[in-house]
Amino acid sequence: MKLNWQELRKKQAQLDEPIMINAGLEEHEVIDKRILSLLVELGELANELPEVFKYWSNKKNNYSAALVEYVDVLHFILSIENYYEFKNINIGSIRQYDEVTQFTVMNHNVAGITIDEKYRDAKLTSIRGHFIGLGEMLGFSNDEINDAYNRKYEVNLQRQANGY
Repeated sequence: MKLNWQELRKKQAQLDEPIMINAGLEEHEVIDKRILSLLVELGELANELPEVFKYWSNKKNNYSAALVEYVDVLHFILSIENYYEFKNINIGSIRQYDEVTQFTVMNHNVAGITIDEKYRDAKLTSIRGHFIGLGEMLGFSNDEINDAYNRKYEVNLQRQANGY
């Protein structure tokens, strides 16, 4: 099964709404925090993949934990796309060289979202394409990603219902 980005964005909007209500904030008040959160989640994902960049370490990649972090990244990508009303739905995989390049390009583009308004759509396109490509490089199937997203989505809904 292919990832249905329109459906994922709808679900993410349904999750973000109670979060914003519970926080007593408007979307425009948290976009910079979401962007920072996306950068943090990308770092957390990388930390589950020490073989990718920790040349000084003998630790092995933890793919099950990486999938959880990958989905956390997905949540913030979806929220940011929703905020900017990103229209480019049919973006394919972008795979450049290796996982390190995927992370580097995504981080560069995420960091520039609010700075380079003129190129925002290009940055969002690149982020999603490289994100999809990274998932492929890591061997995550669309079914695994969908299942992990849905599990985390339910956890997040429960957290909001319980005053997380």
